[in-house]
Amino acid sequence: MERNLLPAGLVHVLEGNAGNLQGSPVPALIPPILMGFLFGYAANFNLENITYALLDKSHTKASVSLAAHLDGTDFYHRVATLHNEGEIADPINTEKAMLVVVIPEDFVGKLEQGQNSPVQLITDGRYTMTSSLATAYTSRIISEWMLEQAGREPPLSLQVRTWFNPNQLTRWFFSPGIL
Repeated sequence: MERNLLPAGLVHVLEGNAGNLQGSPVPALIPPILMGFLFGYAANFNLENITYALLDKSHTKASVSLAAHLDGTDFYHRVATLHNEGEIADPINTEKAMLVVVIPEDFVGKLEQGQNSPVQLITDGRYTMTSSLATAYTSRIISEWMLEQAGREPPLSLQVRTWFNPNQLTRWFFSPGIL
């Protein structure tokens, strides 16, 4: 390594002579640079494991197809198949699922009539950023499914409810992280 290509202080650190750097700004610059490289590549807000529970009240070919569309992605992992509304709270409360997808009974009927068919997404508001990303990803997947099925934009509306932080205030996300 050529000495004249690197700052003198950095050469001392690399050679193990950090004792010669008293009063030099180099030791103070190295940790932020290293952390910038490490966190720049390691830390992100991308969701790669979205756990969800499904409550399919419709039990039709279309609702099964929609659920299969979610299950067919690499990021969605169904952790529970619910049978009634009374079972919705458990996967969210126990943090087993970050999202519950509820397909209504009249799902197909409304779609066939060209009406909005509300698919409800219930998210865990304790994790605001994750909840918002999961909602956005799920909305996009459902819209793509509808486009494939009908060849048109969805006459479908998503109803999003966030538990434990209904206004999705980010201070509830960042404050515990600082502590």
